[in-house]
Amino acid sequence: MYLWIKTFSYVIVFFLLFCALGLHPFNWSSLISCFFPIRNDFYWFVSAYFLLILLSPFITIGIKALGQRKLFTFLLIFGFFWSVIPTLTTKPEYYGSTLFWFVYLFSWGAFLRDYLERKIFSRSLCLSVCGASWGIIAIIIALADWNNRVGTFIGYIDWFTFANLYSVFSLICALSLFVFFKQMQIGYKPWINKFAAAMFGVYLIHENPIVYPWLWSKVFHVPEYLGSSWFILYALAVITIVFFICAILDLIWEKVLQSGYQKYLFPRLQPLDKRVTDFLNAPASQK
Repeated sequence: MYLWIKTFSYVIVFFLLFCALGLHPFNWSSLISCFFPIRNDFYWFVSAYFLLILLSPFITIGIKALGQRKLFTFLLIFGFFWSVIPTLTTKPEYYGSTLFWFVYLFSWGAFLRDYLERKIFSRSLCLSVCGASWGIIAIIIALADWNNRVGTFIGYIDWFTFANLYSVFSLICALSLFVFFKQMQIGYKPWINKFAAAMFGVYLIHENPIVYPWLWSKVFHVPEYLGSSWFILYALAVITIVFFICAILDLIWEKVLQSGYQKYLFPRLQPLDKRVTDFLNAPASQK
């Protein structure tokens, strides 16, 4: 419920604000669509994440029933068809489904949570694997770009399939980083928790379908700097500015939303939450 409320709040606020400033045309159909923000044409990530949250209790039951060895076998088979083959064939749509991929990553998280309780990997090994995966991606992109510009007999290569969401190199890089930070003993850092909590809001703000064309083209004029020799420095500066401004805005907005949610809505949802919990914890034989 809170995920829907937060997503809706950003969608409706930016729609009304941009319409009032004359930056976006107003029409009733667009206004009505704001009340249904869990859609791919708004935020593909939120749509998949929302479904994952709804399914997660049932996925967890299945993961526990499989056990560690069977779960690992499932991860290898799933990864081969959903990651390795699409990467090698440069066809991300081969089996592609964002929701299935999120379920897969969720399952990896469950496996590593239990496995890392008994197994320790050196941080240097994790960083080496991550660096090697990132290096392979960089080399492939450079070679593919050269091939596409020169026009060799190989034909056009879609280099993005080697670095996208489903890429096996991206997967290995992400998992090794996850293990690296999972095993770090950094203690409690309030500022890390603060900014981590704001990450979702940063995404909702700068990836808003109304905001991002205006932000990148009108405010920072990114396309105009693409051919510049100092584009990378400019990009890093822009990313940093956008990140901190969006994080500060979200921290402020989160306080407003949470206070209203905890005071008015959460107490009314507790009976429903208890019924759902009782249903999920009921024995399998119970009808």
